Amino acid sequence: MDRLLSKLIGLDHPLGGAIERGRDNNFDLLRLSAALAVLFGHSFVLTAGQESLDTVDPISRFLMQNAGFNEAIHDLAVEIFFVISGFLVARSFLTQKTLIGFIEARVLRVFPAAILCSVLTVTGLVWLGTVPAASYFTDPETWQFLINNSLLWRVEYDLPGVFASNAYAGAVNGSLWTLPIELRAYVFLTLLGALRLLRFRHGGNLVLAVLVILFLVPEWSSIVTRNEDKWRLFLFFLFGAAFYLNRKYIPIGILPPLVLLAIYAGTAAFPKLHALIFVILVSYITLALALARYYPALDPGKVGDFSYGVYLYAFPVQQTLVQLLPPDLNGWWLALWASIVTLLFAALSWFLVERRMLSKKGYMASAMARSRG
Repeated sequence: MDRLLSKLIGLDHPLGGAIERGRDNNFDLLRLSAALAVLFGHSFVLTAGQESLDTVDPISRFLMQNAGFNEAIHDLAVEIFFVISGFLVARSFLTQKTLIGFIEARVLRVFPAAILCSVLTVTGLVWLGTVPAASYFTDPETWQFLINNSLLWRVEYDLPGVFASNAYAGAVNGSLWTLPIELRAYVFLTLLGALRLLRFRHGGNLVLAVLVILFLVPEWSSIVTRNEDKWRLFLFFLFGAAFYLNRKYIPIGILPPLVLLAIYAGTAAFPKLHALIFVILVSYITLALALARYYPALDPGKVGDFSYGVYLYAFPVQQTLVQLLPPDLNGWWLALWASIVTLLFAALSWFLVERRMLSKKGYMASAMARSRG
């Protein structure tokens, strides 16, 4: 039965074998779906003004009562992003010829789109605020928003007088809180790679084991961070990377997630272990789906990779629609209208900036090689 079900969805090979298909995978589809899921979940929170069991969407209500970290659908979608990111960034590091090439690829993927989004947000939303333009553009808060949200090491959420009367008042782009965590995860992975721990599977697994122990022991967790959200996303990123390092030894099929689900159900009395099994379960299912049978007609990457743009623009677009549309707007309608507008911005970001910047990958590494020569 396991073999039959596996063949139906294309999961009849080890993880490492699936990777050999190159770009014939479902990563772009999963990332875009996750980005739209973040938009969907936020639509209910932004129209209600708060996140609780009474105000979230039906899927989030179920997840908040049953998932490992009591997350809503937008939280789970972000976790999927981090699994995919850990997996692909680990692969990028190990397949890049130079460290400079790897860093250049990360910089070109993350920062140009973030800078464009910050500039458009600051200049576009001045007309929706309650502060005169002259005061708005001379306010230090405006410049902090522009600079910090372009550099992404820390982010700002408010602009002077913008969205002050919305149900979820003041927050201009609440989705950005995850990007500094991802940036730090990149730095951590780069350090592991520079120490050559990623070149040897056992070295990477040892680091993961140490971090898992730190997470499981309450007295030791604060060595890394006291923030559970940071721990949560960091673990998803690490397990995504670990799945790549161990790709030759991980079987893909129906049985492993069923076993993990049974362990997950059996560890409910142990919250930390329960959450950790949830991380492994979500990581496994995410990567199994990403590397399952590939259907080109379902691949949005054939048009463009809009997922990052959707993630960057969704929140300010939603807050703008909440302010401009009738006050009885509900989460379902906001999700519909915001998806249309956000996809338009994401497409413009991809074709005007992201794709062009990504085409420059390798330029810096080649220039350095020429200078050495």
